[in-house]
Amino acid sequence: MKRVEQTLETLQFEPGSQILMQDGLPSRYLHLIRKGAIREVHDGQVIKVLEQGEVFGYPSLLNKKICAFDIVAEEDTLIYGIKEEVFYELLNNQVFAEFFLKSLSERLQRSFKGKTPPLTVDLHTLVGDLLVGPPVMVTPDNTVAEAAEVMRKAGVDAALVADEPEGIITDRDFLARVLAQELGPQTLVRTVMSSPVKTIAADTPAYIALIFMLEQDVHHLALVHEGKIEGVISADALLRHQAKNPLYFLGQLDHSEDSDKILTRYALNLNGTVEILHKGGLDVAQIGRIVASLNGALIRRLLRSAEKELGSPPTPYAWIVLGSEGRMEQMLLTDQDNALIYKEDTPETRDYFKMMTERVVNGLIKAGIPPCPGGYMATNWCRSINDWLNLFKSWVSTPKPDALLKACVFFDFRSVYGELSLEPLEKVLYGTGDQSIFLAHMSHTALEFRPPLNLFRRIRSEGGLVD
Repeated sequence: MKRVEQTLETLQFEPGSQILMQDGLPSRYLHLIRKGAIREVHDGQVIKVLEQGEVFGYPSLLNKKICAFDIVAEEDTLIYGIKEEVFYELLNNQVFAEFFLKSLSERLQRSFKGKTPPLTVDLHTLVGDLLVGPPVMVTPDNTVAEAAEVMRKAGVDAALVADEPEGIITDRDFLARVLAQELGPQTLVRTVMSSPVKTIAADTPAYIALIFMLEQDVHHLALVHEGKIEGVISADALLRHQAKNPLYFLGQLDHSEDSDKILTRYALNLNGTVEILHKGGLDVAQIGRIVASLNGALIRRLLRSAEKELGSPPTPYAWIVLGSEGRMEQMLLTDQDNALIYKEDTPETRDYFKMMTERVVNGLIKAGIPPCPGGYMATNWCRSINDWLNLFKSWVSTPKPDALLKACVFFDFRSVYGELSLEPLEKVLYGTGDQSIFLAHMSHTALEFRPPLNLFRRIRSEGGLVD
């Protein structure tokens, strides 16, 4: 702490001042916001806003590369700058080093108001879990032109060199040891490769791998499992791993200005987030809550966009989700189950919400969430609250098969956006506990759904696979 105090620099910025520039020089400080706020901008899109007590600039410090974001002062901002060399010294302290990869668990718990337990996806993710394939191999007698072509086809920035001991050649070597030295494409790999390649166990936590890279001044590590190299991981891949956390994803949904990009990449980003959460040790129920929350954020974005296009809604409304989404048990991208409830029923409100539901449902389809085969979507189920109240009462009072089916779907509703109170519908649900005929029919219907077990009480499969 004394070392920090002796070297700390105070930096002041006016609103709109650029602190760091995307693709500009690497950060020279670990920046700690003492007062004010900054925004991180990538390709003109606001990624997130950081406020008092938060830090930035360390990804650039960690990989000694250009900054990935524009950092702009949101207001009058006072920043404490911890110098680069002091930052590296502090990384020798494990508690300090862990801070930069463990904050997700604490922040995510706060963002969900304690509904899910803390996550440990960043701190405990093993580097082996981040591999996307086996290593790309070249020989010492390949030319650099041949090695570059092999790497280009594989879409990687490093290749292992099959030698004794094994070496490595990277895109940085092509720049620093070939082009900068004015060597030709026929230069042999053995003259510019690094050997031996730095290795680390595949079951090493990501934060330790980053520290090891800093200590060894390398940007790539070969991952070893049971004495064999399984692949190569880069500093960039470890830092990109941060972008798959739910908070980063949530920030994109809330702040990104590129709606088309958000929609077209939603399914891919969600799948990556679920994979990271699963590898981080969360169970199905916990992941389901997070996925449902992310889907809710997407719906809110689409509804706000529709309101911006169509103007303010003519009457209060509520967008509800149903079934597994309503219970927050969503896994990946199943089909849509949603509806809309509005207060005043007039021709104007019907026209407005017809256009709104079409925009939102189509937006969800574009995001990779397919339409419901049964038609349980807001484009078909958009009614006034009085109409919904009559429907709920009729399904309870006359529990015929079709009514029971709809009750099973709609009674698991949850409002994700809108100001309309749904208390009248909730009262109907609470009252079903006194409706013995309705409960008997619901119980009978539930018992008709049986687990797909075979004679030996195992799950039935076809060709060794389970649907």
